[in-house]
Amino acid sequence: GQLRLAEKTSGGWAIEAVPTATSTSSPDMVVDSRGRPWLGHTRGSDRDVWVSWRDGTIWRHEAPRGVESTIYPSLAIDAADVLHLAATRADPVHHAVRTGANMWTVEDISSGGADVGMALDGSGLPIFAYERFGFLSTSCYVAWWTPADYDGHALGGCGHRNGRKAAIAATGSTYVAI
Repeated sequence: GQLRLAEKTSGGWAIEAVPTATSTSSPDMVVDSRGRPWLGHTRGSDRDVWVSWRDGTIWRHEAPRGVESTIYPSLAIDAADVLHLAATRADPVHHAVRTGANMWTVEDISSGGADVGMALDGSGLPIFAYERFGFLSTSCYVAWWTPADYDGHALGGCGHRNGRKAAIAATGSTYVAI
């Protein structure tokens, strides 16, 4: 259905439709230091990933090139207001960084995965939570950026769930909803 944004005001909740964001699902949201909401969502029946944000009263939209179709995009924003997007359909898991208007740097962090969630650590480096499907089982993985590469580790005790989430506390503790 139509993607909408609800904003708390002094008089209650103001709800507005996000223009051109029809047939969307699985939205994620972050807010930058200027108070602008950024939405990661799918759009259309082909499930292409889009990023939409409100700049004052105008909605703007981008489709990051090089990010394959997805169903669960995940957004994070660092201290310099640089937007990070993690997305996957099943293969591969992508990490995209917005470097300017309609400009994205995209890298693959895993050869396979689904239902990716992402958070940034205190240095602005990403950590990802995603699942991999095997012939008889599903495994959860956590990957974090190191100067050499992404380092992935399997977690036990998880089954198939939609929309994995990762979070990093101010203390540096890392949490993953499995």
